[in-house]
Amino acid sequence: MQDLISENIIIHKNNSALSVSPRYGGRIVSFSYKDVELIRNNSDNLLSVGSTFWTSPQSVWNWPPPATIDSSPYTFKRGDNSIRLTSGIDKLTNFIVTKEIAPHDYGDSFVIKYKIINCNALPVFTAPWEITRVNKGGEFFFPSEDEKLISKTFELSNTEKQGEIFRYKSSVGELLNKPQLTTSQTSYGWTAYLRNDLIFIKLFERINKGEAAPGEGAVLFYASHDDDFLELENQGKFKKILPDEEYEYKVIWTVVETDPTASFEEIISVVKNHVSKF
Repeated sequence: MQDLISENIIIHKNNSALSVSPRYGGRIVSFSYKDVELIRNNSDNLLSVGSTFWTSPQSVWNWPPPATIDSSPYTFKRGDNSIRLTSGIDKLTNFIVTKEIAPHDYGDSFVIKYKIINCNALPVFTAPWEITRVNKGGEFFFPSEDEKLISKTFELSNTEKQGEIFRYKSSVGELLNKPQLTTSQTSYGWTAYLRNDLIFIKLFERINKGEAAPGEGAVLFYASHDDDFLELENQGKFKKILPDEEYEYKVIWTVVETDPTASFEEIISVVKNHVSKF
């Protein structure tokens, strides 16, 4: 992982920095605030670090994800404080993926614009899918209209719902019997991960019931059973892309400080106030 960090491209905004590795799938390999790392990059297992992008549903490519999109080198063009990355043509899906990353106007934030380009001769249905790994030891939460969450492939995580908010707490060093992959079918357009006194927030398009890809969801989270990481995942709407058409999916990454002694209600208030600025 050190090799990726040493050669990445760094974008700055106020107290935050975001680092990208063109060589390894155009992957975001660091997101820090006041020198505190917010995503996972402290493992030699490259399948468990950074933030990547796939296309949905997974049933199209099964496992592993297409290397051309997930882990192979991207070409890139660098701006003054931004970057545009482009994958090759994936032979399985006939998609090209581009990523444009730049600071957002507000706060310690960045905007990431993913594009799926359909190189097929016919229309194709697909959805965008962002996967971000973080270290355990924090709480993941998000609003949803779902009454309960469902499992995908693996076991269902132990969550609780407080009002409209689903909550999942993780612990450093916890070992699970099996991996857990939990899915929400709807999303109000944001998720948050609280660890110590920092809240890592993602903002994206709202997903209503029936708009996610078949067998997938609007928000997903994966808990490793034998390693100290979670995957925080969000997907866009499942829709048709015409030949040579681009499907853009925008995600904003931001961070806000909070009092570690604050109640959960106070933390939700902080998050909602911050989200309202975008």
